[in-house]
Amino acid sequence: MTFDLDLEKALERLGIKQFLPIQEKVVPILREKKDCIVQAKTGSGKTLSYVLPILESLTVNQKQAQCLVLVPTRELAKQVKEVFDQVGCFKKIKTLCLTGKSPISYQEQDLKQRVHVIVGTPGRVLEHFQRGNIDGSMLSFCVLDEADELLNQDFLKSIQSIFMYLRKDICHCFLSATYPCDLLIDFMKDPIFVQMEEEKIKIEEHFIQTKNKNLDLLRILSTYKPESCIVFCQRQDTTKELYEFLRDLDVNCDYIAGNLEQEQRFLCMDQFKQGKTRILIATDVASRGIDVERVELIINYDFPESCEKYVHRIGRSARVHEKGKAFTFVDDLDQMKFVQLEDYLHVDIDLEQLDGNIDLTGLNERVRYNEDKNKKLKKDVLKLYINAGKSKKVRAGDIAGAISQIEGLNFDDVGIIQVQDHQSYVEILNGKGNLVLNNLKTIKKKKVKVEKASA
Repeated sequence: MTFDLDLEKALERLGIKQFLPIQEKVVPILREKKDCIVQAKTGSGKTLSYVLPILESLTVNQKQAQCLVLVPTRELAKQVKEVFDQVGCFKKIKTLCLTGKSPISYQEQDLKQRVHVIVGTPGRVLEHFQRGNIDGSMLSFCVLDEADELLNQDFLKSIQSIFMYLRKDICHCFLSATYPCDLLIDFMKDPIFVQMEEEKIKIEEHFIQTKNKNLDLLRILSTYKPESCIVFCQRQDTTKELYEFLRDLDVNCDYIAGNLEQEQRFLCMDQFKQGKTRILIATDVASRGIDVERVELIINYDFPESCEKYVHRIGRSARVHEKGKAFTFVDDLDQMKFVQLEDYLHVDIDLEQLDGNIDLTGLNERVRYNEDKNKKLKKDVLKLYINAGKSKKVRAGDIAGAISQIEGLNFDDVGIIQVQDHQSYVEILNGKGNLVLNNLKTIKKKKVKVEKASA
């Protein structure tokens, strides 16, 4: 497969040299704007399979959004937005994240500007449709990422309401690792079903008969000394209790749960992805779609509530071209769910028991340093802050025009522009950021202050 030069340039910088089987199958379908249902294991490359053809089809100069991606969690929304930003960075594509717990007024301001792709959670996206902030008639693609979760009772009513705002001929793409429910068919027109063949098992699965979960957890950590590990709990309070238990033993760990402030959740996940955090204790908020490189160990401290949740939890390990291990604790109260999982997996599972001494030496140290893909992408890009916005009647076109007047610059050097009430942000491409930083003094004959944007 080949793509336009801007996409090819981004793929090269991201180190993507060949496409995965799921991408080879899904990209041609979406290029023809045919509906599809995609079932493939976690870590198989589903996100890029729809991001590439959608980016390829976008009309850059159109103001209204052309693609809507719905996801079940704010963490996954942020991650999908990052993929669109990374792959579409040289096409000057703007992706907007619409999730709860963020000021809706700021989102409304962004929606009044040019937006190409919207990624969001159903509740907040529906609210924007109801307020008239999104024009469903201009959307060409609708993606449900983790479709089976989005069509359960928690989200179904919102999804059905959102679909009432969409045009009848919109292209649907629904994806999940577990089989999406038959209700999907009701939303689609002659969908193509893509089911990827299961690869040889890359996850070594163990089921531990336990009487003392904390003791068995320490035994596993002592034996494997994982560089990166996720411990899944069922309840929010359990995650915090387990975090405090391991922290007091000087283990490098953190926890994430739905009751934390959003910024804290994002920071926690980012630090784990970067390798700063070694052991992440999480509820199922981290089980869906979250992509972290080199997670070598999954521990189900609490038995999953459903077979599908088991699949998604252990799928955080053994991503593309990787291997991993998964340990699931089984206590006396888990027997019914354990039998259901055996039936679901079509295997007889042998229960194991752990023993051995506890030695947590070294688990307080950081040993994993994941590469920051954005550094390669942004090496020639500088994001600038300008102390002028809508309150001074500054528009995106005014900023682009002022920059283009600087000697040695033109419109091709101006990336995404975001105008807010009292300030604006602009990305300068092709290594010309310092030229703008040093020479942009006025916009619409008004003096402005220009600085490097903070992270």
